Amino acid sequence: MGRLWIGVLGSIVICLGIIGQAGAAQTEGVELEEVVVTATRDKAEERQVPYNVSVITKEEIQRSNAQNVADVLRSVPSVTVTNTTANPKGASVDIRGFGETASMNTLVLVDGRRVNAIDISGTDWSQIPLDQIERIEVIRGGGSVLYGDNAVGGVINIITKKGAGKPTIQAEAVGGSYGLNIQRASSQGTVRDFRYEVHARHENTVGFRDNGNYDGQDYGASIGYDIGDFIKLDVSGNYHYDKYGLPGALSHQDLHTWADRNDTKTPDDQGWTEDYFARFNGELDLKKWGRIIMDFSYRNRVNMSEVHYVDFFTGSSVTADQDNKIPTFGFVPRWIWEKDFLRFHNKLIAGFDYYWSNAKIEGHDSLYGDPAMGFLSKTADIERQIWALYFHDDFSLLKNLIFSCGYRYESVENNFQGSSYFFGWSSFNDRKDDTMHSWEVGLTYLFLDNSKVYSRISNSYRYPAIDEYFSVWTGLNTSLQPQQGISYEVGVDHFFTKAIRAGLTFFWTDLDKEIYFNPSTFANDNYDKTSHWGLEFSAEAKPWEWLKLWANYTYTEAKITAGTYKGNEVPGVPNHKVNFGVGVTPLEGLGIDLWANYVGERRFISDQPNVVSKLGDYMTANAKVSYTWKFITAFVGVNNIFNEEYSEYGVCNPTSGARNYYPSPGVNFSGGLSVKF
Repeated sequence: MGRLWIGVLGSIVICLGIIGQAGAAQTEGVELEEVVVTATRDKAEERQVPYNVSVITKEEIQRSNAQNVADVLRSVPSVTVTNTTANPKGASVDIRGFGETASMNTLVLVDGRRVNAIDISGTDWSQIPLDQIERIEVIRGGGSVLYGDNAVGGVINIITKKGAGKPTIQAEAVGGSYGLNIQRASSQGTVRDFRYEVHARHENTVGFRDNGNYDGQDYGASIGYDIGDFIKLDVSGNYHYDKYGLPGALSHQDLHTWADRNDTKTPDDQGWTEDYFARFNGELDLKKWGRIIMDFSYRNRVNMSEVHYVDFFTGSSVTADQDNKIPTFGFVPRWIWEKDFLRFHNKLIAGFDYYWSNAKIEGHDSLYGDPAMGFLSKTADIERQIWALYFHDDFSLLKNLIFSCGYRYESVENNFQGSSYFFGWSSFNDRKDDTMHSWEVGLTYLFLDNSKVYSRISNSYRYPAIDEYFSVWTGLNTSLQPQQGISYEVGVDHFFTKAIRAGLTFFWTDLDKEIYFNPSTFANDNYDKTSHWGLEFSAEAKPWEWLKLWANYTYTEAKITAGTYKGNEVPGVPNHKVNFGVGVTPLEGLGIDLWANYVGERRFISDQPNVVSKLGDYMTANAKVSYTWKFITAFVGVNNIFNEEYSEYGVCNPTSGARNYYPSPGVNFSGGLSVKF
């Protein structure tokens, strides 16, 4: 609790500094940039959309210590990041309080392409090269009308750099604690009428934890060509490969008897990933008849893992492996039409989404010496097809009053085939179809030069992942229901001056059939009803060119409101989250940034009964100094300056009270050098 008050006090100090500047003349400040976002699957001014949107620019990314996208998101309101491996592979991002199922309730897009797979693996944040990002848009709140499945807590849209202007070449080398070494190289620009971008990246670290190693590489490129002013063509692709350790958990007893926080009890567990995609995007400008955008993508992900454990019954050492192959095809055309009616502006977006995935899953263990006849074995072939029709319309009732509405009809078909061995063989051949509807209405009132008040009501949904439907322990469970809910949101985003901005949002979401893992049955299940509500406050100011202040506070309450656990908190969701920071540029080319992140206590994962003491809160302080001279930039940064000992993620057994922790890194350093020609 003491850390909470420190965090709140620091945030208040920053906010008082910001508010104190609000009384100054506008000429004394530096105008904050007007932001364009793609929250409605097309470009729009941030102030015109009925969403609470945070935009992280490439300059803000460069001034952070982050080495992956998940780390960048730690300072965003209502966003909680956890990491189970303390390396790039273990990160999960939660928007508005979903705990263990966060990755299934947050939709992630890269240039509009869905990154979420149909299994529970979540977004692999290590596959998105940070140095290739132009900006990140975090859209909080349900977005199922425009995006469908997974867009429950919010949508994260990552916009990558595109070739423009004179060709440039950039190279960077980074080193740091835990044997961190990163090499990056890229080039982008325009040659004749072609725009291009090409990049390569390699990252290696032994990790904070024993067996927390990570070694990954990425290679990607894009090329674009315009035919006159009415056709735009873009082709892009990326290849990723990595190998990583799985350090696992340490029990409360381990940490208080023999174990250091960087120890592991699983020194041989490991995983591998191979992932690549290709995408084609074409845009046809029909002038007064609008624009048509055609978007095709293909992705293939192969993930393998190997874990070791001691069998409870025989005491024998067991090696278990699993191989997942998931190809995915997407076709998402849409039509965008803007036309004024009686001097009132109207913008209509209508589209069709089609996705096809086919997961092939094989897994077995070596208990009996025969890989095909282990204690646990499974083979599954699961196909999912989704198609949807949707529209979204923004109509200016008045010059400064915008009415928004939308509707989506979506159909999903799941086909399951396979077999599993758990005290005997069983096979399955089944089908599960669902039809979902989503709608939303919103109202945005624009006042002064660039401020807004907005309200929105929407419903959202998500389907069970294929490995929520199927488990080797419990077999196929097609009685598991899709999750649905309705959200209410009202907010204000106000510019006190051109240099001072603050926002406040209240949100409430009621869900039916929220999906969770039931530790008492070892199966995925549906809560009867849950609610997620909270407040988001943020403020930023740039009173002078050399100074930027920012702070935000989030209160979130996630509760089970019906059924067995009625009145209990949803595990893994902190009530309080505070972030604040200062950025200073005292000399041309010199940047100094200081910031702190506080995350409050929360229930251990699997503690639906709320009988185990909470996972502790924590606060980290961080800093970075960078200097640019001509074409050279040097930088050094430190995370967790005061060496806070904490765990972002913890799991318990509510029956025995046993607690298991996934320790997070202590104080760590990084530094590097980049050149750009």
